[in-house]
Amino acid sequence: MYNILKLMENEWQPYIIIQLNGDIKEIMKYKIEKDLYEHTLLLNKKQNELVPINCGFRCVRSTIINRSYYSTYLYVKKYLINNGHDIHNISYYLKNKKKVITEHQQVIDELEEINGELSIKLLNLKQLRHKADYHPSKHISTKDVNNAISLMNDIMQNLKNN
Repeated sequence: MYNILKLMENEWQPYIIIQLNGDIKEIMKYKIEKDLYEHTLLLNKKQNELVPINCGFRCVRSTIINRSYYSTYLYVKKYLINNGHDIHNISYYLKNKKKVITEHQQVIDELEEINGELSIKLLNLKQLRHKADYHPSKHISTKDVNNAISLMNDIMQNLKNN
């Protein structure tokens, strides 16, 4: 049995302070997404210190772009679900014999219903991630990293303010 002591809001949406068996606990609605977001910003800040021997900047830059996309994707997905949008996994489509639409595409499509500009930004961030993850011979520039961080911040700040 638990008692809700306080419902608060911070920059990461509401969180709840509860009392469970005498212990006070804080439950943040977007804890994992917030941690990944902050980790991504830290990676970006420290990227010059993180370059592995015999790897070059591409390794670190592609990781930052990947983390930028996934922290944003996970945040948007949870935001959509918490606001009544349905995001189905692949088994739903296979079970119902429907054309498979990836969760990533569903998130982009559902976001478009709320804000087309943010949907385009998420798609652009996804394309940067594809370049970083699936095209190892393509150069990843500082501009690419800055663009990914900017897209991540724009999308997340906009949704946090809704």
